[in-house]
Amino acid sequence: MGASFAAGTQPGAGAAYDQKGPGNKRNQYAPLVSPHVVAAGTATSGGAGALTVSVGTLEAAATNFVVIVTPKLAAVGTPFVDLSTDNSDGFMVSFRLNVAGIGTTDWIVVKK
Repeated sequence: MGASFAAGTQPGAGAAYDQKGPGNKRNQYAPLVSPHVVAAGTATSGGAGALTVSVGTLEAAATNFVVIVTPKLAAVGTPFVDLSTDNSDGFMVSFRLNVAGIGTTDWIVVKK
């Protein structure tokens, strides 16, 4: 059903001024909502073993994040993370990814 008159100044009138975005006093945006992805990428392994993956400097300690990994090929086996590292300021900077073979693994870091 369409509006029969849209030239008024009441809420819901034709102009969307002050009806959307920060002007409506509801400042809830996706970056403020937890959990959310803070880093993502792909790690390539040359064989079985551990890889150190750098994620830059995240804004909190490693205990505030979850690392999710998935292999692109079955040859990688079942990858898993066994260690996350914080810098001297207490911010997460890397994690150690263990793989069973040659291939690539996708990863994301999610803030809790």
